[in-house]
Amino acid sequence: MSLVNDALRRAKLAQQNQPPASIAAPKLRPAEPVQTRKNDFLLIWATAFVAAFLIGILWHREVLLHRLPTQNSRADMVAAAAAPKTIPAPEPPTAPAAVPANPVAATKTNSLLPATNAVVAELPAPKPVTPRLQAVFFDPRRPSAIINGKTLFVGDRTGEFRVTAIRQDSATLAGTNQTLVLTME
Repeated sequence: MSLVNDALRRAKLAQQNQPPASIAAPKLRPAEPVQTRKNDFLLIWATAFVAAFLIGILWHREVLLHRLPTQNSRADMVAAAAAPKTIPAPEPPTAPAAVPANPVAATKTNSLLPATNAVVAELPAPKPVTPRLQAVFFDPRRPSAIINGKTLFVGDRTGEFRVTAIRQDSATLAGTNQTLVLTME
């Protein structure tokens, strides 16, 4: 260890006695300022002008080919909408040629269409849909049930019925004059 310490001491003394050696670096040229040419600005402006011209031609072509609405055509449309319109007079009704065989089944005709011999039958009133329990998701805090494809909670309505209770295997619905207890099928 003393050999290492002695070598370090000698190196330190040698450094103190000699000035630091200067490294000869290559001489650098001073930086030249960037010179801009006037031709570059002219080239940029010419390119921008040509690009704007081409965009204008393409837009005008789209307007002509696809007849996109422009300021003038919108004004024409507003003027046409404000102009008074004439509605053709309806044709006078004609008397039916024959009396239908069953006058009770077919008694109504459409008054908006011109009168014809066609007879429209009245459709029967749709039957009320019978509620069907499809699934129960039982959570003691907020149970729900799927009835006729709808997820319902206690208090919800389906048709003329209100859900009053949901249990693990059934749902109770109350109507105006009846109570239904639905079970899983």
